[in-house]
Amino acid sequence: SAIIDAQRRLYELGIFAKVDIAVQNPAGKERDKNVLYRLEEASRYSYTYGFGAQLARIGGGIGTFDAPAGAPGFSPRINFGVSRVNFLGLGHTVSVRTQLSTFQKRAVASYYAPQFTGNAKLNLNFTALYDNSRDVRTFEAERLESSIQLGQRLSRANTLQYRFTFRRVNINDTTLAIDPALIPLLSQPVRVGIASASFIQDKRDDPIDSRRGVYNTIDFGLASGYFGSQSNFLRLLVRNSSYHRVAKDLPFARLT
Repeated sequence: SAIIDAQRRLYELGIFAKVDIAVQNPAGKERDKNVLYRLEEASRYSYTYGFGAQLARIGGGIGTFDAPAGAPGFSPRINFGVSRVNFLGLGHTVSVRTQLSTFQKRAVASYYAPQFTGNAKLNLNFTALYDNSRDVRTFEAERLESSIQLGQRLSRANTLQYRFTFRRVNINDTTLAIDPALIPLLSQPVRVGIASASFIQDKRDDPIDSRRGVYNTIDFGLASGYFGSQSNFLRLLVRNSSYHRVAKDLPFARLT
């Protein structure tokens, strides 16, 4: 079991494509034996591409109020991402993902450090986001966000995440076609600094194709002027999912 656990932890580093393990002279009568590892390093760079389109109510201009919520339209979309594993030989991963369409421009950069400070139960993640959206004719919003997150594995099923996020939302005045007071409350320009923590419990048999088990999350956040926030609030989000096998290839899933 210790050998299999070592193989699993090597795969979790994300820098090896193949990890083979063998015991030297397995049929021998020696009390102590050598364990041999054969490691194949994964490709350092990986790329993702995506092409698509969206049919929705999309604002095409801002000079008229004939259709302030937009009009039916067609928007092509392109996605591109690149990841670099084993950055600087430290086992860290750097990635950039972008999305471009006629009404949205988005870029997300992240830096992921597993086994932070040499502890297999800790990981550190830095994220930066830029988003420029224009999904209605009345205004265009720009969002800048950065966050730092420390993850801690308590057990095989339970994980804690500690996070601080700083977010700034601006309205592009050159595209503003209405009185600023008419902009919805949740879309108003604002600066938010929020400290949050999440508890995740995953007891599913398969995270990708779950057929039985439970998945629970609890997220608590505090936005305060002490964190540079212009808005003060508390946030609590609790989710519970359960999976039950009804038939061989028919699971029943429930989400609350």
